[in-house]
Amino acid sequence: MALAVGSPGYTAPEQAARLRLSGEALPLWYGEAGDRVLTSGINAAWYDAMQRDFGITADVFDFDCAGLTPEPWGWSLPVRNIYAAQGMSEALMPDNDAMARIRTLSNRQTSIELARSLAEVLPFMASTGAVAVADPARLPEILAERGRVIVKQPWSSSGRGIIDSLNMTDDDVIRQTTGIIRRQGSAIVENVLARCADFAMLFRNSAEGMSFAGLSVFNTDHRYCYAGNMVASQEILRKHLETLVPAEQLDALQKELTARLRDIIGDAYHGPLGVDIMVTENGLAISELNLRNTMGHVCAVLGERYLEPGITATFSIVPAVKDGSPSTYVARNKRLVSGILDLVPGRFFTFRLSK
Repeated sequence: MALAVGSPGYTAPEQAARLRLSGEALPLWYGEAGDRVLTSGINAAWYDAMQRDFGITADVFDFDCAGLTPEPWGWSLPVRNIYAAQGMSEALMPDNDAMARIRTLSNRQTSIELARSLAEVLPFMASTGAVAVADPARLPEILAERGRVIVKQPWSSSGRGIIDSLNMTDDDVIRQTTGIIRRQGSAIVENVLARCADFAMLFRNSAEGMSFAGLSVFNTDHRYCYAGNMVASQEILRKHLETLVPAEQLDALQKELTARLRDIIGDAYHGPLGVDIMVTENGLAISELNLRNTMGHVCAVLGERYLEPGITATFSIVPAVKDGSPSTYVARNKRLVSGILDLVPGRFFTFRLSK
């Protein structure tokens, strides 16, 4: 959302700000020993319990940037300002040109280009027919040709702002899509595919190159919004996906994505990223390129580091109970065996691991 606005003075809407505040402690789970997490404060009793029961090794930021490098959930101008206010060296952060490049690459137009390039070499890739529309005058013709469509904002926001033309008049679709174009310069129009499942391939880009970081299996609701993750070891996730997608297709897609993402991104962005993929009746289709951290990356760490081997759990984001309530879990050898584990000391929302 901040990238869409493109201003260092961006102020998030209330719901987004509450989600961000609620998730401040989440990096403690995927951080390593020596990492410091920038928060507005952590409940000490909660932190001590998580350290005791699950062995988390990252700690909260102690106002000393020496020896630290920044890795935000995602880069934007407001985020860069937050780091700068804490004393982080400007030399360790993207400059204005780099920030502009990250913003451009984060536009869904990059996902369209990636999908087209994959379809040229992988015959099992299905097309969403996605097009970027900058002229509202084109919309009546597009709707007449395609019938039901999905309209998305050019910058991803976890499903928010998606328009499904089902049960809408063309006039309403045109009006809402014109509003997106007026605010953000374009809108993405896609065909509706017969969706069977969702997953993501996770990567990390660095000066050494693009590397595969794992798989994520997630759910979306009827509004195409993120609705939670399957959490398990990578071995279990892979076996699950092979019931939906042939193993050779997964291998080929991973290989091609690794190469093409490096070609597209180069050194413009270093850090975690993910590609969301739909399993459809006609093949696999690229849904999103997320040039930032994702819940899939978080869940990949949870599945490998904090779950009893061999079990499968569920990750979800739910409203926090007023006045808070303790997690009811069973842990053994620093790993969740059963029950409900709230991964943050709940404010407005809690990030929950359930088995």
